[in-house]
Amino acid sequence: MTKIKFYGANDDLIEVEGPVVDPYKGMSLEAEFENQDSRVGPFDFKGAFYIVDASGEPKVRIYAIYDGTWSFAVAMLDEETPIPEGWTFVLRPSTDCDYSMELVAEVDEGCYAMQPNGKEDEE
Repeated sequence: MTKIKFYGANDDLIEVEGPVVDPYKGMSLEAEFENQDSRVGPFDFKGAFYIVDASGEPKVRIYAIYDGTWSFAVAMLDEETPIPEGWTFVLRPSTDCDYSMELVAEVDEGCYAMQPNGKEDEE
């Protein structure tokens, strides 16, 4: 099994540890992502990620939420795509940031995190 950890830092930074693929460069990296803000009621929706399986198919969405502290949510892609059997998600206080929860996903080997709305490089 592979572990992917999400947590917030500062008020505009989401850190992802574990396998991450940049959808526009196609390379793996240990990454820190800055995301655009989107206010929903008292909460700032700070970003979204997919966890993608080894075949390249997105299987789960991860949402990052900031309201002065960080939290994360796991969502199915749709009604017909269940979360794969055996995948686990643990939400707990972050060991890296005092005002963040961390979400640790334990998923199959070959899986990785990816932003669904990355920006292409301008040339």
